[in-house]
Amino acid sequence: MVSMNVDVAIVIVNWCKADLTIKAIESIKYDPNIIVKIIVADNGSNDDSIEKLKRLSNIDLMPLDKNYGYAIGNNIATRYAIKNYNPNYILLLNNDAILSPNTLNLFMKFSETAAILAPKIYYYNSDIIWACGGYVKNKQAMAMNIGQDECDRNQFNIIRDVDFASGCAMWIDTKVIKGIGLLGEKYISYYEDVDYCLRARRSGYSIKYVPDIVVYHHTGATSGGEYNSYQSYFRWRNRLLLNQSNGTQIHKIVFMIILPIIIIRDSFKYVSRGKHRELIEAYKGLLSVIQYGK
Repeated sequence: MVSMNVDVAIVIVNWCKADLTIKAIESIKYDPNIIVKIIVADNGSNDDSIEKLKRLSNIDLMPLDKNYGYAIGNNIATRYAIKNYNPNYILLLNNDAILSPNTLNLFMKFSETAAILAPKIYYYNSDIIWACGGYVKNKQAMAMNIGQDECDRNQFNIIRDVDFASGCAMWIDTKVIKGIGLLGEKYISYYEDVDYCLRARRSGYSIKYVPDIVVYHHTGATSGGEYNSYQSYFRWRNRLLLNQSNGTQIHKIVFMIILPIIIIRDSFKYVSRGKHRELIEAYKGLLSVIQYGK
């Protein structure tokens, strides 16, 4: 039974990073005429996250029994939001993201522009771009952030169609969720946002990057960085899953041809950084798909 109708439900997943999550929540500002609910799913934190988050009076806290990963954690909270608040929009927000003071108002202002919106995302406390939406190289099953690591010189200041919006801050019209469902749970973490947007585009939903909407990102603050064991496990694994789920037959053939080259190239990157254990995790992730399809 729906208890109330809201304009937007903001979904955040926390795992052992309550202080970071609280900063993200504190950055959420909006006009009083906008009805907002914030739902935080705690992915089985084994620290004092629950105690800290319970002190916040402006959130619905969902303590989960274990770490389900990013996709499932978001899906649990999104289902809860839709059931209880019937929101017009869902904002998936990383707990390591910070909104500019007018971000939520601008999401609402541009909400009719497309079914899914991607903001301009900077590295935290800088004018260096992290993402202005993203594009997908289908034959390589590679998702790339547009403008990443570039200094902002207004070169990405036009509203444009993009292949995907980063899950760091993805604005979704709930009609999309009703049409195609939720994030692909087999991804667990990483590339689930890309897969979701590709599915949405195939179903006729538009995805646009809106430069007026600004978010800042503490990159690596949650996962621990690009070459840590957790992210390494999912790096090749989820690219292979993306290729299997969204590639054409030609894309699948080409990707399997170039995959050994990708593995050799990236293996050298790991070895040169002394990341031998992390490289083993990357191999394990890839083998989990080849052997078991998951």
